[in-house]
Amino acid sequence: SNATAPTAPTRAGYTFTGWSPAFTNVTSNLTVVAQWNIISYTVSFNSDGGSSVESQTINHGGTAVAPTAPTKAGHTFAGWHIGEATEAFDFENTPITANTTLTAKWTDISSIFANRENPKIGAIGIQTYYDLKGTSLGTTKPTAPGVYLEKHGTHVRRIAIR
Repeated sequence: SNATAPTAPTRAGYTFTGWSPAFTNVTSNLTVVAQWNIISYTVSFNSDGGSSVESQTINHGGTAVAPTAPTKAGHTFAGWHIGEATEAFDFENTPITANTTLTAKWTDISSIFANRENPKIGAIGIQTYYDLKGTSLGTTKPTAPGVYLEKHGTHVRRIAIR
C-alpha cells in the first residue's frame, strides 16, 4: 500500500523536489531522504553607459567573480555598487542569495584634474602624465605597459603603453 508523505520541508536556497525512495508499495519500515535542487541567481551588470558586461549565474550562497572593468569614453571605472551604495561591492565576501544587479560607478576624467593646488600642472607646452586614479606621474612619459592620462594645457587624453 502507499504511505502518506510528510509535509514538504523547506531549506533556504533550495527547492524541495521530493522524497527518495517514493512512497509506493510500502510493506515495511522505510527511511526516506529529502531531495533538493539548489537555486541559482543571476548577477547582472549595469555599466551605466559603459561597455557591456556579461551576467553571471551563481548558486545560492556562492560568490560572483569580478568581471573585467568596463570602459566608457571620458571616464575611469570606479567600481561596482548595489544601487546608490557608497561602498564598492565585495565580490570575495558577499554571498549571493537573490537576483542582484550591480551598477558601474564612473569618475569623469576632467574631475580628476579639478581643484589641483599646483597651478603649473598642465601649463601650456608641458605635458603631465597621470595614472587612472589621477595620481600625477610627472612630466616624463611612462614606459611601463598600461593605460595613462596625458594632460596638455586643458586637453586630456587617454594613452596606452604596450
